[in-house]
Amino acid sequence: MKEAPLKRAILRLLKKRGYLAWSNPQNAYTRSGIPDIQGVLPGGRALFIECKAPGRYKNPETGCTELQASTIERLRKQGALVLVVDSVIAVQAALEA
Repeated sequence: MKEAPLKRAILRLLKKRGYLAWSNPQNAYTRSGIPDIQGVLPGGRALFIECKAPGRYKNPETGCTELQASTIERLRKQGALVLVVDSVIAVQAALEA
């Protein structure tokens, strides 16, 4: 599975669970470094998910660019739940934790 099908599968999972979530296409008008999927958890906490191609990295977080890593750090400091995943199962596990 490549990154695009993974994003779609994660968005389906989030929708099925009733979360508000979306993915903005990357273009000249979007900010670089923002995770692939954005959303809101019940209670209002921000959710960001960076998707990495399955099996490409032993730890998906090591696949982040410098800009992605610094953005993820800033989002986490602001209280957002930020996941870097390479599978739907990783998202399920994090949401159930």
